[in-house]
Amino acid sequence: MVQLGQENFANAKLIASAKGGVAGDLIEAHKWFNLAASKGHEDAPHCRCEIAEEMTPREIAEAQRRARAWLLERSALNG
Repeated sequence: MVQLGQENFANAKLIASAKGGVAGDLIEAHKWFNLAASKGHEDAPHCRCEIAEEMTPREIAEAQRRARAWLLERSALNG
């Protein structure tokens, strides 16, 4: 489970570093930090909070929705 958290964190860092002020990138980065945090990555909650400061409540809600959808899709694929 920790490995998956590391992979999610790496995805989020990559997306966040390339954000260029684009809201969609912040949403995706928040999603991946959220997933990493749910898998126990220690730095993910802090990073998620940092980018959340640049997001609207609607964008945060969308990121959370995408994270839940990703988890549901993954669990459906795994049976």
